[in-house]
Amino acid sequence: MRTPTRLLLSIAFGLILLELALRLAGFVYLQINSRPAETNASHAILCLGDSHTFGIWLKSDDAYPARLQKHIRDNKSNDAISVVNRGVPGMASADVLARLRECLHARTWDAVIVCVGANDRWKGADPSFFDHLQIVKTIKILIHQKPVPKPKLTDTNGVIHPDEIAGEATPGNDDTATVAIVDRSGTTVQFEQPTTAQLESNEAFDNKIVHNLKQIASDALAARAKVIFVSYASENGDLGLASRALERGAREAGVPFINLRTPADAAAKRFAAEDLYFSDLHPRAPLCELTARAICNELIAEKIVAGDPIADVAADLPVAHEVAETPFEISGALTTNNLEIAVRTDPGREIHLFLSFTEGPPADVVGSKIPIGDDALLKKTVDPANPKRTRATADASGIARIPIADLVAGAKPGAKLYVAAALLGLNGSPRLHILTGAKSFILN
Repeated sequence: MRTPTRLLLSIAFGLILLELALRLAGFVYLQINSRPAETNASHAILCLGDSHTFGIWLKSDDAYPARLQKHIRDNKSNDAISVVNRGVPGMASADVLARLRECLHARTWDAVIVCVGANDRWKGADPSFFDHLQIVKTIKILIHQKPVPKPKLTDTNGVIHPDEIAGEATPGNDDTATVAIVDRSGTTVQFEQPTTAQLESNEAFDNKIVHNLKQIASDALAARAKVIFVSYASENGDLGLASRALERGAREAGVPFINLRTPADAAAKRFAAEDLYFSDLHPRAPLCELTARAICNELIAEKIVAGDPIADVAADLPVAHEVAETPFEISGALTTNNLEIAVRTDPGREIHLFLSFTEGPPADVVGSKIPIGDDALLKKTVDPANPKRTRATADASGIARIPIADLVAGAKPGAKLYVAAALLGLNGSPRLHILTGAKSFILN
């Protein structure tokens, strides 16, 4: 008979063999499933990140890595360079670090492009030692297989609209929902989305991302790959927080940083929001095109690829709508209780007004900078309990009228009212607005 000690040693030895077998199988799978055109190229650029890099809801050719390769190869001397998209929906910075190490084992890279961090806060603490074990990962996959809903409304390119997908609560975690899509190879991809308030403070969120980003940069540089960190295009919520962490991480790691917010803001002043973003703020094809142009310019500046930089990365994007400045005027008086602001725009478009009695500095509203001051009046105009308070839809003549008498009640004659107007996206999402004008009025 076996003694308890020998039995425990046998079990431990068996688990070690199983772990090694799973790791070997994963390595072999990675080699077999690496696309030859990508991994066999003499020069390659690696793009790592989450769903914004993967290009969720888009065809593969519309994601920024594919568009980046097109721009790079516009210069014939770059024909030997391939761009590899290794973005995965739901990835946090610790996941990208693990992914990078797998990719560095597979081949050498000329450059590594990283945009990550938006998922860090709600995903909680970094994985422990046990979370990195393939046995533990396999058990988790087997446990979570059953509750994952079947993917919906996909075509051969794996293109799904964000409003067409539903998730079910992740077992043992009420803060997230596990969802699934069919990716472009026909494989079901599972990832998690937050369902409740964020879990970590801004400081912990920021420090965790920066720590992992510095390790990402260190590992890539040690493998003689140049590193570029890229911000998210939107300033909304955790996207803006993650972008600031990416900027800090790049500064502390001594690597280049691309601030996409600047050209994206320039584009937002010229084009309708729904042409640039999906309703969940993932980028549409035109915004991916802008991203690819900005990254290509940085690759040229770093002498990683040859070519001439694009002077205006926001110019001539493939969009359906252009937005001109929205004129608006105030009518009525404080004493007559018929004070209103009339905004001229396209018939059927929804307008949102932001009001303030202070000029500035610019207020942060749902992650966007509004060019008026943050005061009690502004808080009334963005009251979640009454979201339609300062919104109106333009009539057939293109005029939207918004009454404001109750909002400015109590103001003294001669007070200056600062007003900013924004167009909402055609789907009515409060996060898809673009500022189209700002003006001040003297109340009489």
